[in-house]
Amino acid sequence: MRISLRELMPSLVNTLRRCHSTVRELMNSWLLISGLLCPLQAPSHPWTRRRSGISAAQLAAAPLVSREGGSGTRDTLAAALAAVLGAGHAQAPAALSVSTTAAVRAAVLAGAAPAVISDLAVADDLAAGRLAEVRAPELDLRRALRVIWAGPANPPAGAARDLIAHIASRTTSL
Repeated sequence: MRISLRELMPSLVNTLRRCHSTVRELMNSWLLISGLLCPLQAPSHPWTRRRSGISAAQLAAAPLVSREGGSGTRDTLAAALAAVLGAGHAQAPAALSVSTTAAVRAAVLAGAAPAVISDLAVADDLAAGRLAEVRAPELDLRRALRVIWAGPANPPAGAARDLIAHIASRTTSL
């Protein structure tokens, strides 16, 4: 029987939360990059005319193009909305749920619905005016992207460490 990491992840996270003091001694991590999630839409969307932005409740009520359940992007948005609206506040069902950030971007460019994705993924589109950012001043949409491994303070030797070092060197200039 094969179990995907996506299926295993909720159970793994809950286990790590329960035994966090022991895990801290066994696990290490490096911060690769801090980023922001960006509420955005096609420039023709009515939200673009709102100078003050939208409220957390308005964003929660809007059907969005989003990543699949369990993605870090979707979880970060849900946590930010819960922090403002309360844990019991429901988010509207997705207008479209896709498996990649590129697919979210393409759907928003096509006018499917607004979305919330990494500002790094759409920086060129925002600068060129192909997409428009929507302010959501109530929400803290910052997130940290970390690499995590079991073992000593340095990542495992070999290809894994080389990959982590490469990614870290490329993100320090962002």
